[in-house]
Amino acid sequence: MTARLIALATALLVVAACEDVTRSIDPNVEVTEDTLTVFPLRGSPLSAPTAFDLFALRALRVGDANALYDLAIDTAAGAAVLYPSQLIDIEAAATGILEATGTFESILEAPTTGYQDTAAVSVSVGETVIVRARNLCAGNFVGRDFFHAKVQLLELGMSSGFRSARFRIRTNPNCGFRSFADGLPEF
Repeated sequence: MTARLIALATALLVVAACEDVTRSIDPNVEVTEDTLTVFPLRGSPLSAPTAFDLFALRALRVGDANALYDLAIDTAAGAAVLYPSQLIDIEAAATGILEATGTFESILEAPTTGYQDTAAVSVSVGETVIVRARNLCAGNFVGRDFFHAKVQLLELGMSSGFRSARFRIRTNPNCGFRSFADGLPEF
């Protein structure tokens, strides 16, 4: 019985220590917003960007060496189709997409549940999704293992004779923080 009590006490101390470590993670990057244009996965020039790295807030090409991306983009039937990275590259960290009901401006924080990670999501011009993106946090702390972004399709058009999609993106690259407010997030 004494061995069980010692094991239980040790386990409780470990859990308490881990909780203190995860609480001590402070945000160190301000929430950022930009507008980026990408081309669809199918039918675009070989050098054209077809995906988003939401952590660095940049467009890049799926298949480029060492390209870490969160969403790959295609177009179909007058909409943009957003693919979580793991649907394109099975070794990619999981990305989840949540279809938003509010406007881009009205979304002040990322929800904690409800993200789709097994299928592509189609968005029309003006629609917004919230993304729970790959783990970039040292230590893989539960509850602090993803960062968030909100992504709005602004327009589908043509660029250099090829289809393109322009997006407004606001990203909070601080792991575990869900606020989309300007500056360093408080939560």
